[in-house]
Amino acid sequence: MQPPPLNLFEAEMVDDVLVVSARNISGTYRYNDLHLDCNTLRSFISRFGVKKLIFDLASLTYFGSELIAGLILVTRDCERQQGVVALCNISHYVSDSLSVIRFFDNHAKFPDRTTALEHFLTPASA
Repeated sequence: MQPPPLNLFEAEMVDDVLVVSARNISGTYRYNDLHLDCNTLRSFISRFGVKKLIFDLASLTYFGSELIAGLILVTRDCERQQGVVALCNISHYVSDSLSVIRFFDNHAKFPDRTTALEHFLTPASA
C-alpha cells in the first residue's frame, strides 16, 4: 500500500509504519491544503488499518492551532485502529506547544526518525 500524495506533507510506508513528514511549512500555508491533507491521511489510516504512525516534524517552522488540530484528528484516527503514534525531530517550540495540551501524556517523542522507526520496528513494540 502506497500513501496518497499530499500538499503540505510527505507520507511513506516503512514496513507497517506510516511516516508523515512536514514539508517546509511556514506561516503562509493555505488552510484548505492542511484540511485536505488531514482528511486524506485520515481516510488512508482508516481504509488500511494503519496502527503505527510517526510524525517527523524536522522541516516544520510554524506550528499554529490549525496544525495542532490536524495532528490531533489524524492521531485519533490511528488510535481508533488501536494504533500508536509518535513524533520525532521536534523543535523546542513545538514540544512546548504540545506539552501545554498534554499531548505527550499518551504519545512518545523521539530525537530522530531512525530512533522512532527502531522503536516501532522492534518486535517488543508491535
